Amino acid sequence: QNGPSSRDGSAHSGGGVDASGQQQQNGGANGGPVVPPETNYTFGEGYENEASEEEARVAFTSFFLCILGDMRWYLTQPGPGQPPVLDKDKFVAERRRAGDAEGTPMYPLLSTFVQTQIFEQFANARVEEVRARRAVAKDAPLFLLASNYHRVQRMDFSHLNVRRVVRQVAQTENPSQYLIDWNVSIRRKAMALTSNSRNEPAVPQALAQICAECNECGFILVDVMAVVWERIRDSRATQWKHGLFALQLLRELLLHGPLTVVTEAEDGIDKIRGLKSYDFALRAQNSAQIR
Repeated sequence: QNGPSSRDGSAHSGGGVDASGQQQQNGGANGGPVVPPETNYTFGEGYENEASEEEARVAFTSFFLCILGDMRWYLTQPGPGQPPVLDKDKFVAERRRAGDAEGTPMYPLLSTFVQTQIFEQFANARVEEVRARRAVAKDAPLFLLASNYHRVQRMDFSHLNVRRVVRQVAQTENPSQYLIDWNVSIRRKAMALTSNSRNEPAVPQALAQICAECNECGFILVDVMAVVWERIRDSRATQWKHGLFALQLLRELLLHGPLTVVTEAEDGIDKIRGLKSYDFALRAQNSAQIR
């Protein structure tokens, strides 16, 4: 199976991982590739990738809203005063008019989906919503919030409208959105500060700002340390500055950051100790700087 994606979007692959991570350190399953411990530390110990999780949430909600958002596509009212009922043939016809006809990739999926119990249960739940006339709670699933927005604003469920509304609702109704934005921002700052082409005049101020943010919130430090370990891992040949700048950032955090930096550094002490014999730069003086 493919391994988890990094928090800045780069994908890594490797063998299976057990709860203790021993399989990655001792070898992949069935002779598969061995994932270095530092990769497991950075990408495989359950660090939340909230920004990517939110993008996945928006993408899946948009997909299902485009198919099931409008109840008129699959519910029919038998007569005046009667509750609507599920009409599978109507749903298939609506999807065919929308372009999901025979021969398209979606048709096999939809033709199977309409025969499932989950589709019937979903339709029954929507009927109950109509009968109960309950207001949609603020903590309701994103699907319900976005579909209710469409109904209130009398908007059609076109692809463009759905994508715009889902993203808008997700940003306004998610109380942790500012934390997600902070998470992305601090990673970008740490990546820029440890890149080969960083802006040297701005380094002192950037280091002080990162230390201040780490002092303010503990989970921000986890993000910064993830960048430090990844940069140390990716510091061979022409990328030697990654390791050097990562060490400079770590030193600044130890001097001016929170006390928890000590624990984070101890967890990766083997990586730091390994740099004492660093000899992977193209020039000897560059290796000497890291050592």
